[in-house]
Amino acid sequence: MAARLPEGVQRLAGPVLGAVPLVTALSLHTGLPSLIVRVDQPKEYGTSKRIEGALHAAERVVLVEDVVTTAGAALAAVDVLREAGAEVLGALVVVDREEGGAAAFAAAGVPYQALFTRTSLGL
Repeated sequence: MAARLPEGVQRLAGPVLGAVPLVTALSLHTGLPSLIVRVDQPKEYGTSKRIEGALHAAERVVLVEDVVTTAGAALAAVDVLREAGAEVLGALVVVDREEGGAAAFAAAGVPYQALFTRTSLGL
């Protein structure tokens, strides 16, 4: 995954919950700081934040996701990041189920890469 990160990325972000281990591992491998993004409203306990981790205005972020179907949740995470002032450089996904996710990212103007597709896995 690290080889697919665009030049200039400053932070990695993963939506709760499935992407958290992926973004953590990629962060440890690359040395890039990571963020955890909550798409739903934050809980009333704990930090009550939608983004966990330090994010500064105009930082260049890549969203890391485990599986994309329609991309609804991933694009909601992109919106949370943009609302916080991040420049989202793209989304890096492990598996694209090929159910409209790639087109949704394109329509939102978010560069998108999937390591595998349902077709490439023979599913």
